[in-house]
Amino acid sequence: MLPAGGAERIAFTAAAEPQAPASEAPRTNTAAPGLEAFFVRENFERTRRAIGVLLRDDPTQAEDITQEAFVIVYERWERVSTMDNPLAYTIKVAWNLAVKWLRARKRTRALEATLSVPAAGGAAEAEGVIARADLAGAFLRLSPAHQKVLALSISGFGPQDIAPLLGIPVRTVRTRLFRARRALSALLEERPEAQS
Repeated sequence: MLPAGGAERIAFTAAAEPQAPASEAPRTNTAAPGLEAFFVRENFERTRRAIGVLLRDDPTQAEDITQEAFVIVYERWERVSTMDNPLAYTIKVAWNLAVKWLRARKRTRALEATLSVPAAGGAAEAEGVIARADLAGAFLRLSPAHQKVLALSISGFGPQDIAPLLGIPVRTVRTRLFRARRALSALLEERPEAQS
C-alpha cells in the first residue's frame, strides 16, 4: 500500500509533458548573433544615403531599393554575419540594385522619348533634363570603383568613412576620388564635342 504522499508524486510525474530535444526546437532567423543589432535605422540610413546619389531625383525609389537590399542581406545573414564588414556588403548589394534599376529606367525613358512629341516652349526644362541625363550617363561610364567612391563622397561620407566600407586604405580612397572627379569632368566635356 502506498502512502498518501506517494500517490500524489506518481500522478505529478505521469502528468509531466515530454520535452522535445534541443535539436528539434524551431529555428528562427534571429539565431545568428548580431542580426537585430545590424538591422538598425542607422545602417538603413547609411545605405540609403550611399545609393541616394544615384537616385537623387527619386528618393522613394532609393528607400525601396534599400529595403530590398536589406531583405537580401537578411536572407543571407548566416554568411553575411561572418564577413569583416556586413555594412559594406549591404551597400554593395543596394548599389547593384540601384544601377540595375537605373538602366531599366533609362531604357524605358528612351522608348518614351521616341514615342512622345516635346511640348512647345519647354526648352529650358528640356535643357535641364538633358544636363541631368548627360551627368547620369557620364557617371555610369565611370569604372565601378570610381562610381562607388564618388557616390559615397557625394552622400556625405568622408574618406575615413569610405575606407572601411570598401575595405581599402584612406589614401587609396583619396586617389580614387581625385581620379573619379577628373574622369567625370572629362566625360562631361567630351559630350558637346561629340554633338557638334
